Amino acid sequence: MKYRRGRINWATISSIWTLLICLLVQAFLYIKGWDAPTTILWGILGIFLGVQMIWDYMGGYVIPEKYGQNLLKNPNQWLGRYGRAMGIYLLYYGLNGYMFMLIGQTLGIWGSVSWAAVQMLLLMGFRQYIARGMHPFKVRYENNRGRLVFYMDTDDRGFTGGISGIPGQESIIFPEYWSKKFKSEEADALLSMRHGALNIGGHGKGFFLLWVIHSALIALSTWLSPEPVGTFEWLIGIISLYTILMAIASLGLIPMLNRKGILQMDRWLYYKKVDAGIIRKAIEESRRLQNDLSSSSQESKGIPKLIQVTPTLQNRMDALSVQKDLKGNYYIFPDWVFLSWAGMSLINRSFQGSLGMPARWIFYPGE
Repeated sequence: MKYRRGRINWATISSIWTLLICLLVQAFLYIKGWDAPTTILWGILGIFLGVQMIWDYMGGYVIPEKYGQNLLKNPNQWLGRYGRAMGIYLLYYGLNGYMFMLIGQTLGIWGSVSWAAVQMLLLMGFRQYIARGMHPFKVRYENNRGRLVFYMDTDDRGFTGGISGIPGQESIIFPEYWSKKFKSEEADALLSMRHGALNIGGHGKGFFLLWVIHSALIALSTWLSPEPVGTFEWLIGIISLYTILMAIASLGLIPMLNRKGILQMDRWLYYKKVDAGIIRKAIEESRRLQNDLSSSSQESKGIPKLIQVTPTLQNRMDALSVQKDLKGNYYIFPDWVFLSWAGMSLINRSFQGSLGMPARWIFYPGE
């Protein structure tokens, strides 16, 4: 538990405060009516990215090393992987920003919003390939129950995989470590849960909901940005406003939807006659790994419910006996974090589950 609290207290909170200070400085410039030169805005952005890298290093290598949870051989190995991931991350954001400005100049605000909406479809469609480009996964695949399942292996034990592909064309991403180290019935239970989320359309509904929310936040950000449409200053305003709006939505609303979806899929699995004991063991071990090898019985202790992405183990077990309800949306939070690339949010790497861990940037742990 000390390891997880160290990541939250010393790395995540510091990262978020760094971002907040940079956004407040920029807001102050706008409020004062100072037409900040482009070099000033570049400077603020550069300061944030530079300091953020320090917190990434703390969360991704220093703190894991301090608590004996680091499987990497040395800092150079982490730096190599981090550099590879950051290269793709910055390249994507740079090209995306250029397209925002270009489309804004030619088609106006709604053209830029439409570009962001199309991006989210492309991001989800190419999700696993983006992840494989950013991190040296070892991959094998098989046809499982009529659907492609990609088993991705990494030494990051907090990697959980997820779902890749637009609705109707999804495939399942499953950690190779789970398939090898969990008992077969436990791994099958976790895999079945993802099949269920796709079979009943729950993941598709969740994606559509997030598509609407992100598009609305991006539209609001482009409308509120005070600078002329299509300029670099306008783009910086969009990024700042969208980051703030996303952070607000990440407090309460999105975590609540994610917890609800998890409880509903647990019940779906239970009503499919999977033994409650197997469900408990599978959840307990997967949660232990997701929470950075801390005790699963203490997984949510001290974490405010506003930002609690997953239900506690006890809540999940208590909910099994509740009447089955298959009307929810599933795997909301991991998709919420990844789709924010479309609006160039700056907070998506600062969440405690992925800070300094490139293997989790595309598939945030949240089930």
